[in-house]
Amino acid sequence: MSWRALIIGCILIPLNCYWVAMAEIAYYTLHATVLSLFFNAIATLLFLSLFNALLRKIGLFILSRVELLTIYIMLCIATSLCAHDMMQILMSLLGYPRWFATPENQWEMKILPLLPRWLIIKDKEALTGMFVGGSNFLPYLKYFLYPLFSWSIFALLLLWCFYCLNLIFKDQWIKAERLTFPIAQVPLELTAEKAGIYKNRYFWIAFAFSGGLDIWHGLHYFFPYLTDINTRWDIGPYIRTPPWNAIGWTPICVYPFAIGLSYFIPLDLAFSSWFFYIFWKLQLILRSAIGMEPMPGPYLSSQSSGAWLGIGFIAIWGARKHIANLLTSGKRKEFLGFIVGFFLLVIFCRLAGMSLWVAILFFIIYFLIAIAVARMRAELGPPTHDLYYAGPDWLLTSLFGTKMFGAPNLAVLSLLYWITRDYRNHPIAHELEGMKIAEEVKGINGSKLWLVYCLSGMVGFISAFFIYLHIFYSWGVGAKLQRFGVGLGAEAFNRLDKWLSSPSGMDAPAIRQFSFGLGLTFFLFFLRRLFPFFPLHPVGYATAGSWTMSWLWFSVFISWLAKSSILRHGGLKAYKNAIPFFLGLIIGEYSIGSLWSIIGIIMKKEVYGFFI
Repeated sequence: MSWRALIIGCILIPLNCYWVAMAEIAYYTLHATVLSLFFNAIATLLFLSLFNALLRKIGLFILSRVELLTIYIMLCIATSLCAHDMMQILMSLLGYPRWFATPENQWEMKILPLLPRWLIIKDKEALTGMFVGGSNFLPYLKYFLYPLFSWSIFALLLLWCFYCLNLIFKDQWIKAERLTFPIAQVPLELTAEKAGIYKNRYFWIAFAFSGGLDIWHGLHYFFPYLTDINTRWDIGPYIRTPPWNAIGWTPICVYPFAIGLSYFIPLDLAFSSWFFYIFWKLQLILRSAIGMEPMPGPYLSSQSSGAWLGIGFIAIWGARKHIANLLTSGKRKEFLGFIVGFFLLVIFCRLAGMSLWVAILFFIIYFLIAIAVARMRAELGPPTHDLYYAGPDWLLTSLFGTKMFGAPNLAVLSLLYWITRDYRNHPIAHELEGMKIAEEVKGINGSKLWLVYCLSGMVGFISAFFIYLHIFYSWGVGAKLQRFGVGLGAEAFNRLDKWLSSPSGMDAPAIRQFSFGLGLTFFLFFLRRLFPFFPLHPVGYATAGSWTMSWLWFSVFISWLAKSSILRHGGLKAYKNAIPFFLGLIIGEYSIGSLWSIIGIIMKKEVYGFFI
């Protein structure tokens, strides 16, 4: 492993964390870290590759392909922590319960005693600048050191467990099943030997199209009198006749990057992704037609949760022989490492106040979902994968009811909201893709990837922590950052307040939907085993019914249609020849979209965001 690459990666990680934080939190320009392929990591890799080529021509210091990809992997791991659904939520949780405790809600007596001082901030004076803004966090840094240290240890343990899980499954998925890893193909193509992609005219034609479209969108944002080229519609408001109006919000969007990324998805999986989105909508219409109540939970998450856990079970079942071989051959370090990390996480939660049995159940469910994420990314490579409000906290309280758990357990479940609210930028997927890249490129020492993951995770976590503190104290969580600084904390602790004020039993409608999703996933798996050419894939079903996929499903459909036509009329050769064009769609939009976000940070204002 090149120390030069590690040093450059550690220098670039704080810059990337600042870029993501300012674009997504401060100026609210983008939601792009909800995507499977991180825009900042790709843009940085592209810049380094082109700058590298320039240096090579004049005979100066250059980076090897191994070093470029090592830096890319480091940026992905760091971004997965600092991004939309991880630390952006954690930072919102730290001060919310103390700041919003009032005599009316009685949180000071009901909630605050349940929350350990080493995980949140309980000094209201220290939080004044954070919520009001216009101040410096340094005088109050001492109040944040305990939570910083505690949560950084927790994050490191998570990364370690993900690493061990990936070690267990990687040979089965990479070598035995030869899964395609569509997301990993993009950095591999961009850094290929001799960089032939940059000499392909179809790449630059697609780059000019998608990049030019984003340039025009961005100019229209600044100069509204310029006629825009609309690429986003919602057909929901135009459908008013019952029961068809139950379809609700149904966006139809054309994102060039999503069309390009979906080209690398296996054909049956791409078909399943858009087909099952329509399937979800038909469920809504059918339930309305026969007079059934709407499905419980936002974004149809109850049913999706069953599908995700089903994918996790199927992944373990499919690798059962491989796992047995590892155990019988004496290769047990991966299992031992995971078990140690698992129980250290359990001890962490036990010290925070959670019962032992609850902590064990929580992390069993959580890591099943993590395995499902890894499998989805390895096999399908969807443009996004989100599961709103349906993690282990939701499943446990829906299955057993909140009465059974007691206040301390429910409080710790709320503190863990930053890893359970959603799973779009999950670190396990980026770790696994790093292992795939190491398998493809000679020179990346796969046995030393744990060092890359731990180093980039720690640098990323600590950098993001201080960057978010700076933004929160400068801008004011309650003044200008309501969307994240207040909204996400409110979700967690208002839910906790409801749990404590109104204890409930099992949520039967939610569990029925969960069971339906789990059963349908197993049924689809059985059909594919029985009929190898059966076109519907359970992974497509699991990822289709989500908020982010609602924005992307139509682009996946366009890509599937194009790829089908290319394969039908030109075969495998035509498919390979078309790869540069679809790669150009991704890089063009990511490059110009990234440039607009940087312009927004420099100009200190909101600009056009290429996604949502």
